[in-house]
Amino acid sequence: MQVQHASAEERESPRLPAGHTVITKRFTFDSAHYLPNVPDGHKCGRMHGHTYTVWLHVSGPVGEREGWVVDFSDLKTEWKPLEAELDHKTLNDLPGLENPTAENLGAWIWQRMTDREALPPGVRLAAVEIAETPDSRALFVPAGQNAWVPGHPSVPVSVDEGGDRRRGNGAPEAPQGSSSPGNGKTSS
Repeated sequence: MQVQHASAEERESPRLPAGHTVITKRFTFDSAHYLPNVPDGHKCGRMHGHTYTVWLHVSGPVGEREGWVVDFSDLKTEWKPLEAELDHKTLNDLPGLENPTAENLGAWIWQRMTDREALPPGVRLAAVEIAETPDSRALFVPAGQNAWVPGHPSVPVSVDEGGDRRRGNGAPEAPQGSSSPGNGKTSS
């Protein structure tokens, strides 16, 4: 049996739809911290540590030539300097992280990554997600930007300049425990 190879014209892919794609790269690091603003006696007010998981959510158009938004190995290269600052350190000692909650850490990482201007034109760091434990996460979405919220794949959320979260249709985000527009599920 003879194998026939497709010609260059036959191998050409059909044109894919235009749009933005969100890619995600996961990293981990180990750090200690304490939360200085919790009530006296709160367990998080004492020094403790976590193996943090960080997801960098990057959004942009898929490049025609490469077929990707950005090379995952390039994201890893850009993450390495931040990992060196964070790994096996006391987060409270880092400027800007004097109160290193997961929420503040997400914003700090976003700021540091965007200050470096490392992403190609048209590609942006859409969100930073931080987990202190497998069950506790914070998702930082910068003001004025949209990001897809995990657990709500059909409903984008944007954050206005005042910090209020809004669904893709402009409606305020549903409170915890209420029906979530667009997916029919109840959030918890």
